[in-house]
Amino acid sequence: MKELRKKQREQKLKEVEEAQQKDLEAQKIREWEEKFDEEQKIKLKEELIREEKMDQRERLRKAIREQEDQTLQEELFTKLDAFDINQTKKN
Repeated sequence: MKELRKKQREQKLKEVEEAQQKDLEAQKIREWEEKFDEEQKIKLKEELIREEKMDQRERLRKAIREQEDQTLQEELFTKLDAFDINQTKKN
C-alpha cells in the first residue's frame, strides 16, 4: 500500500511537472506569435508609408512636369505673339 501511494504521488508529481512544462512551452509559443504578429504589423505600416511617400514623389514630379510644360507653353505663346506682332510691323 505504501509503495502504491508513493508511486501514485510520484506519478502525480510527474504529471504536474509535465503539465507545467507544456504550459510554459505554450506560453513561449504564444509570446513568439505575438511578437511575430507585431513585427509583421510594423513591417506592413512601414511598407504603406514607403508606398505613400513614393506616390507623393510621383505626384510632385508630375506636378513639376506639368508646371514646366505650362511655363514652356506660355513662353512659346509669348514668342508666337511677339513674332506675329513683329511680322505685322514689317509688312
